[in-house]
Amino acid sequence: MLKIFVSWCLGGEIIHLNEEQQLALTVIRDINDTLKALLQSHIPELAGEEAIVFDSPGDMEQPVTPKLSVFLYLITENPYLRNEEPLAVGLDKMRRPPLYLDLQYLFTPYAQNKETEMIVMESLIRTLYDYAILSGGQLQGNLSGSGHDPLKITPKTLGLDELNKLWSVFPNKAFKLSVAYQVTPVIIQSDIVADITRVVEKKTVYQRMDI
Repeated sequence: MLKIFVSWCLGGEIIHLNEEQQLALTVIRDINDTLKALLQSHIPELAGEEAIVFDSPGDMEQPVTPKLSVFLYLITENPYLRNEEPLAVGLDKMRRPPLYLDLQYLFTPYAQNKETEMIVMESLIRTLYDYAILSGGQLQGNLSGSGHDPLKITPKTLGLDELNKLWSVFPNKAFKLSVAYQVTPVIIQSDIVADITRVVEKKTVYQRMDI
């Protein structure tokens, strides 16, 4: 199974991408924007532009006003969408099937007091329960036009041991109440396009046989 752990920096040479490749690279950003827009519109405490951040709990400090850490901690291949057919590109090319991913997020509220954190947490759970399927105008960026309609949000049950292991990677950070959710399916289009030869003409020849 493909497992990709999120890194915090990217390096290497500068490459020039075509428009289609650039759109593919914005998928996760558009999903982040979709989550942010959904939560800000339903949780008054998080209405401020800087209230929702996509930083890990390891990077968070005690805020003056309520904040929510939305941490993408794991990306895995969707096990149910592996055997898709190649996609036709015109009459003479085929593109490799897209890669379907599941994104797993950890949501952690921060506030000056525990009561406000609990209020934010309750509102968060309610919102993601009420809007577990996102479609149409709820999708930000290019998601709606790139096959992500609908997008599903489902809770992930993490036991105490799993949560402790996850929080152990954040040095000098005390454990805080958190919830995990999965966003799926996330579609990553392949850049590999192969030339093919299609059957464009069929000729049937009848020949009389003397017996």
